[in-house]
Amino acid sequence: MANFRKATKATPGAFPILTSKSAEAQKFIRGRPDGYLVSIAKPKKDAKLTSFDTPLEPTKPKALEHAAHLLVTAGQRSDSARLTAVACETRYLGSGGWLPVPDFSFQDAMSLAVFLNSTAGRIQLMRQAGKTLSFPTFNPGAWVPIRGPDLTDVRQRTILSACWERTAHMEVPQFRDGDCTVRRLWDVAVADVMGWDAEWLAGLRHLLHAEPHVRGLGCGEFGEELEPDV
Repeated sequence: MANFRKATKATPGAFPILTSKSAEAQKFIRGRPDGYLVSIAKPKKDAKLTSFDTPLEPTKPKALEHAAHLLVTAGQRSDSARLTAVACETRYLGSGGWLPVPDFSFQDAMSLAVFLNSTAGRIQLMRQAGKTLSFPTFNPGAWVPIRGPDLTDVRQRTILSACWERTAHMEVPQFRDGDCTVRRLWDVAVADVMGWDAEWLAGLRHLLHAEPHVRGLGCGEFGEELEPDV
């Protein structure tokens, strides 16, 4: 991010950014900034600066044209990560670990975040895992073949965005932690809007958790038996 410097939320012209792939960075489906940046103007070629400390006036960065309410992961560990997508009321930029997906309203972003974090979204993304299974990276093309809800359908959008509101403040366990309330709520909402059987989707959720690279097991390692679904 050339021509930018770190800032605080109170800095004039500062904008939020998501950068970290750390499991401790994004714990909620409501995205939280990893930090703030502010742009600095480039001096004209013929400008003569009187001091290296001469401040440059902040400008509106062209990069902000790509800021978005929806951000998706660009790579994460398949066992210790928590989320594949986050939605934010404020449009964020992403770098390194996160890709902004512009042109979606906040309600659309909420709906897509729920779907992409559901079992259906995770399984489709894992089909594009790249070169490694334990720490896959996802380029923008990996997201193209993912099939999701019809955002022009008011009912589907309403159910999914309401689910986002309900779960926005619920901390999301790491993938290897298995079944949990927040993932069950996402899957129930997705099954409803897609017309799928909720028990069938729950079965896929349990199968996904049983995958060695999701449970955090190496070759020849055996974990504890999974508890039956309640």
